[in-house]
Amino acid sequence: MPLVVAKDYGIVLLAAGKSSRLGRPKQFLIFEETSLVKKAAKTALKITNKVMVVTGAFKEKVEEELNGLPLLFTYNKDFEEGIASSIRNGLSSLMKNFDDLKGVIFIVCDQPYLNSSLLNRLIHKTAETNSAIIGAVYAQTIGTPVLFTRKLFPMLLELKGDNGAKKLIKENISEVCTVDFPQGEIDIDTLDDFELIKKRS
Repeated sequence: MPLVVAKDYGIVLLAAGKSSRLGRPKQFLIFEETSLVKKAAKTALKITNKVMVVTGAFKEKVEEELNGLPLLFTYNKDFEEGIASSIRNGLSSLMKNFDDLKGVIFIVCDQPYLNSSLLNRLIHKTAETNSAIIGAVYAQTIGTPVLFTRKLFPMLLELKGDNGAKKLIKENISEVCTVDFPQGEIDIDTLDDFELIKKRS
């Protein structure tokens, strides 16, 4: 098996959204004594120092919340377009800073059980299988966190509107491998979701 070096990969933390369904910024909800956005950022930093945070609706607050962490930031002025704009913005900014990336992992704030072991598994899986896409599988779907190798970068940069990673996964399903992440289905879209998660933990 080829040598796997996590620092050959970058991570894009998608934190630009308005959380319109929640009614307040989900990035700053407190779970296990830290905000969701800081928890995701610290998890990413356990894997690589190449972590790009995409801000948008709450740019200043996100940057303030993550102050002191060795992160890179990019502001997505087009965040209202949908998730594709943040994917394009985050990846292009990462590529400008690091021109030797073998791949990128996209993560989100609202999966409270995201962990560094899972991110490592994504990286090792692509080395083991030589697959172009490694996605987390849960609730009979493939989703975030998801790793794309460099060959998919041009396609990622062409995404439009609210078409996120799932569009590319469907279009390139023969190049997809997965890792199990049962807790991935536990995400936060409403305050009821959040209260239920807190009761479970």
